[in-house]
Amino acid sequence: AKGVNRIKTLNALCYAYAYVQADSARAYGLEALNLQGNSQTALLAETLHNLAIVSQVQSRYEEALSYDEQTLTIRTGLKDSVGMADSFNNIAIIYDEQGRYSEAVQYYLKAYELYKKHGSELKLALVNVNLGVVYKGMGDFSNSIANYREALALFTRMSRAYEIAVCQVNLGSVFISVSRYDSALVYSLRAEESFRKLGYARFQTVALGNAGIAYGKLGKIKEGVYYLQQAIDLHQKNNNTKELSFCYLKLAELYFNNNNANEAIEAAQLALQTSVETKIWQQQADAHQLLATLLDQSKNFKQAFYNQKNYVQLKDSLFQKEKVKQIRELQI
Repeated sequence: AKGVNRIKTLNALCYAYAYVQADSARAYGLEALNLQGNSQTALLAETLHNLAIVSQVQSRYEEALSYDEQTLTIRTGLKDSVGMADSFNNIAIIYDEQGRYSEAVQYYLKAYELYKKHGSELKLALVNVNLGVVYKGMGDFSNSIANYREALALFTRMSRAYEIAVCQVNLGSVFISVSRYDSALVYSLRAEESFRKLGYARFQTVALGNAGIAYGKLGKIKEGVYYLQQAIDLHQKNNNTKELSFCYLKLAELYFNNNNANEAIEAAQLALQTSVETKIWQQQADAHQLLATLLDQSKNFKQAFYNQKNYVQLKDSLFQKEKVKQIRELQI
């Protein structure tokens, strides 16, 4: 392909590979970008939008936000309201993954209003899924489960295999949070199978991690370690440091609950290291909290106090009253 047709093909390849093989997606997207210059067209906006998704998948959040902001500027100039909604939704996802819940809610609402004006039922459902993620992050698990189940029913009626798997993996995660481990395992294994068949390696890996957590909570330690280690290996391969940090943390908890102190400390330190690198505040807080407990039990009181202090500071910044109020207002 040549000219515009080549750019369109590269854009399609970039998007298709984004959740499968991010490095390849980046290469296709950058080639498309280099062929366009500063054209301020819908085609360039699509290229930047795809590159933002790839950067988000690889936990390059500042880069992803930069691409999204450039995309939003072009789409605003073109008065492309659906495209603007897509950009708002992307930005909200990034803020959500960073634990910046207040900002995430604001951008999800912007996306929701624009999608509603255009009667885009599928995208409205997807925003509701994303809001389910925010509810989970704020600890409002009942609303999170309700959102996911409603979306799952809709996607099932529409025969949307990918979206069904997304709801399943998210439900698995929430059921872990409310200690319903049998349900968590069922949904996680279903999602893992679906993502594997669809070829979405990144989300398959998330489902593997959730299954590992559920197995561990059900007392099946060998299976728990096996699934979590599989997830860690695949996250490393795909350079997904956010989920890598999460799996290290859950592996540390599994070791801790089975009196393997040294392995637990090592895994928790890896969780902290990767979460600091990608500025994931929530997981930094969780890693500091676990390390404080582990180091206290190991009689390393100075380091235990240091980690506990950092945990408290991070927790305070994450859950200010203003942010909780905004979530409650959204619920109403």
